[in-house]
Amino acid sequence: GTFTALRDANEERSKILLENAGNATSGTDERRVGDFYASCMNERAVNAAGVKALDPMLDRITAIRTRENVIQALRAWELDGQFGAWRLSSQADPDDARRQIAGLSSVDLSLPDRDYYVNNDARSQEIRKEFLQHVAKMMELAGDSKTASATAAQSILDFETNLSKARLSRTERRDPNKTQNKSNLAGIKTLAPGYDWDGVFKDLGIPAGITVNVSEPELINAFQAQLTSAPVETWKTWMRWRVINDRAAFLSQPFVDERF
Repeated sequence: GTFTALRDANEERSKILLENAGNATSGTDERRVGDFYASCMNERAVNAAGVKALDPMLDRITAIRTRENVIQALRAWELDGQFGAWRLSSQADPDDARRQIAGLSSVDLSLPDRDYYVNNDARSQEIRKEFLQHVAKMMELAGDSKTASATAAQSILDFETNLSKARLSRTERRDPNKTQNKSNLAGIKTLAPGYDWDGVFKDLGIPAGITVNVSEPELINAFQAQLTSAPVETWKTWMRWRVINDRAAFLSQPFVDERF
Protein backbone atom coordinates (compact mmCIF):
# COMPACT_ATOMS: atom_id res chain seq x y z
CA GLY A 1 0.00 0.00 0.00
CA THR A 2 0.88 3.68 -0.11
CA PHE A 3 2.13 3.89 3.47
CA THR A 4 4.35 0.87 2.97
CA ALA A 5 5.85 2.50 -0.10
CA LEU A 6 6.46 5.70 1.85
CA ARG A 7 8.10 3.78 4.70
CA ASP A 8 10.37 1.88 2.32
CA ALA A 9 11.34 5.07 0.52
CA ASN A 10 12.11 6.85 3.81
CA GLU A 11 14.21 3.94 5.02
CA GLU A 12 16.24 4.02 1.81
CA ARG A 13 16.76 7.77 2.11
CA SER A 14 17.81 7.36 5.75
CA LYS A 15 20.28 4.64 4.76
CA ILE A 16 21.90 6.89 2.17
CA LEU A 17 22.13 9.81 4.61
CA LEU A 18 23.68 7.62 7.31
CA GLU A 19 26.20 6.04 4.95
CA ASN A 20 27.20 9.47 3.61
CA ALA A 21 27.59 10.77 7.16
CA GLY A 22 30.49 8.36 7.60
CA ASN A 23 32.47 10.46 5.09
CA ALA A 24 31.87 13.75 6.89
CA THR A 25 34.65 15.71 8.59
CA SER A 26 36.05 13.91 11.63
CA GLY A 27 34.81 15.30 14.95
CA THR A 28 31.57 16.73 13.59
CA ASP A 29 28.14 15.65 14.79
CA GLU A 30 27.40 14.35 11.31
CA ARG A 31 30.50 12.12 11.41
CA ARG A 32 29.57 10.87 14.88
CA VAL A 33 26.19 9.81 13.53
CA GLY A 34 27.88 8.08 10.61
CA ASP A 35 30.36 6.29 12.87
CA PHE A 36 27.59 5.17 15.19
CA TYR A 37 25.62 3.77 12.26
CA ALA A 38 28.70 1.99 10.92
CA SER A 39 29.37 0.39 14.29
CA CYS A 40 25.79 -0.87 14.43
CA MET A 41 26.11 -2.37 10.96
CA ASN A 42 29.42 -4.09 11.71
CA GLU A 43 27.98 -7.57 12.11
CA ARG A 44 31.40 -9.19 12.37
CA ALA A 45 32.24 -7.13 15.46
CA VAL A 46 28.78 -7.66 16.94
CA ASN A 47 29.06 -11.44 16.49
CA ALA A 48 32.53 -11.49 17.99
CA ALA A 49 31.35 -9.54 21.05
CA GLY A 50 28.57 -12.00 21.89
CA VAL A 51 26.93 -10.83 25.13
CA LYS A 52 29.77 -8.49 26.10
CA ALA A 53 27.74 -5.35 25.40
CA LEU A 54 25.49 -6.28 28.33
CA ASP A 55 28.33 -6.71 30.83
CA PRO A 56 27.74 -3.41 32.70
CA MET A 57 24.08 -4.28 33.38
CA LEU A 58 24.74 -7.96 34.08
CA ASP A 59 27.64 -7.11 36.40
CA ARG A 60 25.36 -4.87 38.43
CA ILE A 61 22.92 -7.73 38.83
CA THR A 62 25.69 -10.11 39.83
CA ALA A 63 26.76 -7.65 42.54
CA ILE A 64 23.31 -7.72 44.20
CA ARG A 65 23.49 -9.30 47.66
CA THR A 66 20.42 -8.10 49.60
CA ARG A 67 16.77 -7.25 49.11
CA GLU A 68 17.72 -3.60 49.49
CA ASN A 69 20.11 -4.06 46.57
CA VAL A 70 17.23 -5.52 44.53
CA ILE A 71 15.06 -2.49 45.28
CA GLN A 72 17.90 -0.12 44.41
CA ALA A 73 18.41 -1.84 41.06
CA LEU A 74 14.69 -1.84 40.27
CA ARG A 75 14.51 1.84 41.17
CA ALA A 76 17.40 2.64 38.84
CA TRP A 77 15.71 0.74 36.07
CA GLU A 78 12.50 2.76 36.40
CA LEU A 79 14.31 5.27 34.17
CA ASP A 80 14.33 2.58 31.48
CA GLY A 81 10.77 1.44 30.91
CA GLN A 82 11.94 -1.89 29.51
CA PHE A 83 13.46 -3.13 32.73
CA GLY A 84 11.67 -1.55 35.67
CA ALA A 85 8.94 -3.49 37.43
CA TRP A 86 6.47 -0.71 36.68
CA ARG A 87 5.73 1.88 34.06
CA LEU A 88 4.97 5.33 35.43
CA SER A 89 3.79 7.72 32.76
CA SER A 90 1.52 10.65 32.05
CA GLN A 91 -2.06 9.98 31.04
CA ALA A 92 -5.31 11.86 30.63
CA ASP A 93 -7.57 11.85 33.67
CA PRO A 94 -10.31 9.31 32.79
CA ASP A 95 -12.84 11.64 34.40
CA ASP A 96 -11.53 14.87 32.84
CA ALA A 97 -9.60 14.64 29.56
CA ARG A 98 -8.37 18.22 30.00
CA ARG A 99 -6.29 17.17 33.00
CA GLN A 100 -3.09 15.12 33.05
CA ILE A 101 -2.39 12.70 35.88
CA ALA A 102 0.16 9.93 36.45
CA GLY A 103 -0.56 6.38 35.38
CA LEU A 104 0.97 3.31 37.04
CA SER A 105 0.93 0.05 35.12
CA SER A 106 3.08 -3.05 35.11
CA VAL A 107 5.59 -3.74 32.40
CA ASP A 108 4.88 -6.75 30.23
CA LEU A 109 5.95 -10.17 31.40
CA SER A 110 7.57 -12.62 29.00
CA LEU A 111 4.32 -14.18 27.78
CA PRO A 112 1.45 -12.08 26.37
CA ASP A 113 -1.03 -12.33 29.26
CA ARG A 114 -2.04 -14.28 32.36
CA ASP A 115 -3.82 -17.05 30.42
CA TYR A 116 -0.51 -18.29 29.04
CA TYR A 117 0.70 -18.87 32.60
CA VAL A 118 -2.39 -20.29 34.29
CA ASN A 119 -4.44 -22.13 31.67
CA ASN A 120 -4.02 -25.90 31.71
CA ASP A 121 -5.23 -26.86 28.24
CA ALA A 122 -2.81 -28.83 26.09
CA ARG A 123 -1.77 -25.86 23.95
CA SER A 124 -1.00 -23.64 26.96
CA GLN A 125 1.10 -26.38 28.52
CA GLU A 126 2.98 -26.82 25.26
CA ILE A 127 3.66 -23.07 25.05
CA ARG A 128 5.09 -23.08 28.57
CA LYS A 129 7.27 -26.07 27.69
CA GLU A 130 8.58 -24.24 24.61
CA PHE A 131 9.11 -21.11 26.69
CA LEU A 132 11.27 -23.04 29.15
CA GLN A 133 13.37 -24.38 26.29
CA HIS A 134 13.73 -20.90 24.80
CA VAL A 135 14.76 -19.24 28.06
CA ALA A 136 17.24 -22.02 28.82
CA LYS A 137 18.82 -21.61 25.38
CA MET A 138 19.12 -17.83 25.81
CA MET A 139 20.72 -18.20 29.23
CA GLU A 140 23.10 -20.80 27.84
CA LEU A 141 24.10 -18.42 25.04
CA ALA A 142 24.80 -15.84 27.74
CA GLY A 143 27.33 -18.16 29.35
CA ASP A 144 25.41 -20.36 31.79
CA SER A 145 25.88 -24.11 31.85
CA LYS A 146 23.12 -26.30 30.42
CA THR A 147 22.04 -27.36 33.92
CA ALA A 148 22.11 -23.83 35.32
CA SER A 149 20.19 -22.54 32.28
CA ALA A 150 17.40 -25.09 32.75
CA THR A 151 17.17 -24.24 36.46
CA ALA A 152 17.05 -20.52 35.67
CA ALA A 153 14.30 -21.03 33.09
CA GLN A 154 12.09 -22.84 35.59
CA SER A 155 12.75 -20.17 38.22
CA ILE A 156 11.74 -17.41 35.77
CA LEU A 157 8.54 -19.19 34.76
CA ASP A 158 7.57 -19.82 38.40
CA PHE A 159 8.31 -16.20 39.34
CA GLU A 160 6.25 -14.77 36.49
CA THR A 161 3.43 -17.23 37.11
CA ASN A 162 3.14 -15.98 40.69
CA LEU A 163 2.87 -12.41 39.41
CA SER A 164 0.52 -13.26 36.57
CA LYS A 165 -2.05 -14.83 38.88
CA ALA A 166 -2.78 -11.34 40.21
CA ARG A 167 -3.13 -9.82 36.75
CA LEU A 168 -6.41 -8.95 35.14
CA SER A 169 -7.58 -11.23 32.37
CA ARG A 170 -7.49 -9.90 28.83
CA THR A 171 -11.25 -9.28 29.05
CA GLU A 172 -10.97 -7.43 32.36
CA ARG A 173 -8.18 -5.26 30.99
CA ARG A 174 -10.62 -3.92 28.41
CA ASP A 175 -13.04 -2.87 31.14
CA PRO A 176 -12.36 0.76 32.16
CA ASN A 177 -14.11 0.18 35.47
CA LYS A 178 -11.44 -2.41 36.30
CA THR A 179 -8.44 -0.36 35.24
CA GLN A 180 -9.48 3.03 36.62
CA ASN A 181 -8.33 3.11 40.23
CA LYS A 182 -7.33 6.60 41.28
CA SER A 183 -4.87 6.88 44.11
CA ASN A 184 -1.81 8.87 45.10
CA LEU A 185 1.72 8.30 46.39
CA ALA A 186 0.49 7.51 49.90
CA GLY A 187 -2.01 5.00 48.53
CA ILE A 188 0.59 3.25 46.42
CA LYS A 189 2.82 2.91 49.48
CA THR A 190 0.10 0.99 51.28
CA LEU A 191 -0.07 -1.48 48.36
CA ALA A 192 3.67 -2.11 48.26
CA PRO A 193 5.31 -0.58 51.34
CA GLY A 194 8.57 -2.42 50.70
CA TYR A 195 9.34 -0.50 47.52
CA ASP A 196 11.10 2.87 47.31
CA TRP A 197 8.23 4.84 45.78
CA ASP A 198 9.53 8.14 47.17
CA GLY A 199 12.82 7.57 45.38
CA VAL A 200 11.13 6.56 42.13
CA PHE A 201 8.90 9.63 42.08
CA LYS A 202 11.95 11.79 42.77
CA ASP A 203 14.03 10.16 40.04
CA LEU A 204 11.26 10.60 37.47
CA GLY A 205 10.45 14.15 38.54
CA ILE A 206 6.85 13.30 39.45
CA PRO A 207 5.22 15.64 42.00
CA ALA A 208 4.48 13.79 45.24
CA GLY A 209 0.95 15.19 45.38
CA ILE A 210 -0.18 14.14 41.92
CA THR A 211 -3.15 11.85 41.34
CA VAL A 212 -2.10 8.40 40.14
CA ASN A 213 -4.31 5.96 38.28
CA VAL A 214 -3.31 2.42 39.23
CA SER A 215 -4.37 0.01 36.50
CA GLU A 216 -3.95 -3.20 38.55
CA PRO A 217 -3.77 -2.70 42.33
CA GLU A 218 -3.77 -6.44 43.06
CA LEU A 219 -0.68 -6.83 40.93
CA ILE A 220 1.12 -4.32 43.13
CA ASN A 221 0.14 -6.46 46.12
CA ALA A 222 1.63 -9.48 44.36
CA PHE A 223 4.77 -7.51 43.62
CA GLN A 224 5.06 -6.65 47.32
CA ALA A 225 4.68 -10.34 48.20
CA GLN A 226 7.51 -11.22 45.84
CA LEU A 227 9.69 -8.48 47.28
CA THR A 228 9.39 -10.01 50.72
CA SER A 229 9.27 -13.74 49.91
CA ALA A 230 11.11 -14.50 46.66
CA PRO A 231 14.79 -15.30 47.24
CA VAL A 232 17.26 -12.63 46.18
CA GLU A 233 18.78 -15.11 43.72
CA THR A 234 15.38 -15.52 42.07
CA TRP A 235 15.13 -11.76 41.60
CA LYS A 236 18.63 -11.70 40.15
CA THR A 237 17.80 -14.50 37.71
CA TRP A 238 14.64 -12.73 36.58
CA MET A 239 16.40 -9.39 36.18
CA ARG A 240 19.19 -11.01 34.22
CA TRP A 241 16.66 -12.65 31.93
CA ARG A 242 14.90 -9.35 31.32
CA VAL A 243 18.13 -7.68 30.22
CA ILE A 244 19.15 -10.52 27.92
CA ASN A 245 15.68 -10.94 26.44
CA ASP A 246 15.18 -7.24 25.79
CA ARG A 247 18.59 -6.73 24.16
CA ALA A 248 18.79 -10.02 22.23
CA ALA A 249 18.02 -8.38 18.89
CA PHE A 250 21.19 -6.27 19.21
CA LEU A 251 23.55 -9.09 20.16
CA SER A 252 25.34 -11.75 18.10
CA GLN A 253 23.54 -13.84 15.50
CA PRO A 254 22.79 -16.83 17.78
CA PHE A 255 20.80 -14.50 20.08
CA VAL A 256 18.99 -12.98 17.11
CA ASP A 257 18.13 -16.42 15.76
CA GLU A 258 16.85 -17.67 19.13
CA ARG A 259 14.83 -14.56 19.92
CA PHE A 260 11.12 -14.70 19.12
